[in-house]
Amino acid sequence: MFYSSKLHNQRLLLVTLVFLLVLILFHNFFGFELKLILETLITLFAVYLGAFLAYTFNIERQKKVDKQKDIQNANLSLFSLLQFLNSLENYQKQIIDPERESALRLISIKPELIYEDLVPKLQIESLSFLLSGTENVNLLGRLVTEERRFHGIAFNIRKRAQLHTEQVQPAMEAAELVEISPPSVDQVRNALGDRIYTIMERATEDIILAVDQSIADIIELISDLNRACSRLFPGQEFIRLRDAEG
Repeated sequence: MFYSSKLHNQRLLLVTLVFLLVLILFHNFFGFELKLILETLITLFAVYLGAFLAYTFNIERQKKVDKQKDIQNANLSLFSLLQFLNSLENYQKQIIDPERESALRLISIKPELIYEDLVPKLQIESLSFLLSGTENVNLLGRLVTEERRFHGIAFNIRKRAQLHTEQVQPAMEAAELVEISPPSVDQVRNALGDRIYTIMERATEDIILAVDQSIADIIELISDLNRACSRLFPGQEFIRLRDAEG
């Protein structure tokens, strides 16, 4: 941990006073020539001062490097959140919304996937600077929660798509319902059987609910994280929602 500039100044003052005290003691009690003592102490003090200034310069330089790294990590995290948001919004608008009001959305919602591997992961450990303010601590937990929920949604969508492809579609074809537009709820339930019908219905409803809620929570989290970073680093630019929209 680096010492503060205030502490550095106090240490420099202390060393100066010690040098002066030593000068007085050597002159009064040992009879050394004042000029020789003074020259020696000045040399020692100059060496210490040079080392102190170099140390202080390195400290300030490292602080600037760390600050820039924290700002970069904050923007990378905001970018990842925006990718989570874009993936979920695209799935919502293109896959869910066209069939949201359908009584048979359990089968009419297409078995499309969210490609989570294309979304950059959050590097939570790089955001430790958020711990500097108690009002920001819960942001780390929320970031972890949203990342886990995003991957959980992607997993559930993938499992539903697999069930749709391997169970639902063959059952619909076997019951000759593919050409009927749209089939009735009873026809679909009879074709799938109660077990598959119920599993598909629950999986579909859970995904719709999770996607809608996650989108709302990520939008709020992006705004909160942006405000927190702006407080910690005044005058710096951070990715905002309207940056993505523009």
